[in-house]
Amino acid sequence: MLPVALVLAGAARWNATQRAQAVDELAREAERQGLALTAKQRSGYLGTARLHHATLVVSPSAKFAAEHIEVGYFPWRRFIRVRGSKLLLSGPLDTSWEDLHGVQWPAGIEVDAAQVSYQAPRLGNVSLADARYEATPAGDKIHASALSFGGFRLADVSMVGARPHTTIRFKFGADPSDPRATELSFIPSTGQAFEWALTLPSQPFPEFADRAGFRAADDWDSATIAGTGSLLVPEASNLQPRANLRFVIDRWHQPAWPQASAVTGASGAIALRLTPTATTRSWTVRAEVEAGLFSLVGAGELSVEAGARLTFRASGTRTCAELGQRWTESVYRDTVRAELERRAGGAAENEVVRLTLEVNLEPARAPQLDFRWHLDQGCGLSELKEP
Repeated sequence: MLPVALVLAGAARWNATQRAQAVDELAREAERQGLALTAKQRSGYLGTARLHHATLVVSPSAKFAAEHIEVGYFPWRRFIRVRGSKLLLSGPLDTSWEDLHGVQWPAGIEVDAAQVSYQAPRLGNVSLADARYEATPAGDKIHASALSFGGFRLADVSMVGARPHTTIRFKFGADPSDPRATELSFIPSTGQAFEWALTLPSQPFPEFADRAGFRAADDWDSATIAGTGSLLVPEASNLQPRANLRFVIDRWHQPAWPQASAVTGASGAIALRLTPTATTRSWTVRAEVEAGLFSLVGAGELSVEAGARLTFRASGTRTCAELGQRWTESVYRDTVRAELERRAGGAAENEVVRLTLEVNLEPARAPQLDFRWHLDQGCGLSELKEP
């Protein structure tokens, strides 16, 4: 029995020595790269060292946290496994990007799905749930079960991030080479402001709605949407961020009125200008809509708290004379012209008709897009509205 006990004791000493060396080597490699690796507790078993509640500080703007890190140190079975990981980022995105890409990560490291939290300057927290990373020739491929920002939540998100030059570009979708892939770019500051730029190539509206987390009525099935956006965040704290979005929609929703496209247009454009309120939990919206002959202007609000909500109401007018002359052939033009003839020489030409569009989108509570038209009475026309 004594030789067996001696062998076991020797094996235990060897294992303890190897375990300590494996952990020390990991810490020295981190230190060599200017990183700081700490752990609240160490343990392990034969051939494996374990760090509990470990933290790897990459830089002031990038930090990893893990429930545990396992290091295999048998010569024939070496590995590093990271479990329960979190990636915490802050500050300008280009700084975090360079900090992370400057690290020489161990070959073959295994990292399970991570929770990613990015504290965007002056905008709030952006988070990815269950994010998985893969390095590809096209860039950093990331898939997450959800992306959340404020009250917005997108499920099942795939994207590829790359920085060929100064700008960091993210292409969304399973196939980044798809010409319909949405692109979000981060343009670093040159001393005044950094910018987020959105490019939404033309695509079927139902697909866009599905990715954005809401539904549209059946009459949107043949619609398409394309758009651009820009969010400028000044470095000066006394200057407010501001955002602009512009969408062009073909074959958009038309009310169940006779020849409705003559009034609302078969297609149109929506421009939104957003500025944050004092609380930054909501943004005021200035809306401009081009619908047929009408140019609509109005206001609304974008709430970025839990259960995000976008609402706006925009309206515009045309005189009877303009409608009678410029409306396409329709029952509406005929009615207006008849009214002008009936009241020839009077003030009918300068009377106006108002068209209004109301939009309400609250995906978490009422996921279907509420998009309603209302034509006021005037120029011989009866009032028309949607229920």
